[in-house]
Amino acid sequence: MLETHTRIKRYSKSDTMSLMICDYHKWMGGVDVHDLLRLQRYSIQMQTWCKKYYKSIFMGLVDVAVGNA
Repeated sequence: MLETHTRIKRYSKSDTMSLMICDYHKWMGGVDVHDLLRLQRYSIQMQTWCKKYYKSIFMGLVDVAVGNA
């Protein structure tokens, strides 16, 4: 049988939480780190100014690739 809920502790009582929510909280940290790097000066897309839209999109894809590496 597939389990869809897990037990969690909240202060003094125990409660149930969906496994989907648990997975979301578990993996959300990587997305937050990527967002922080994109907003900082480490972003290639933010450092270069391009007249053509496709160059800016390419630089954004390079940022995503570097963040995932």
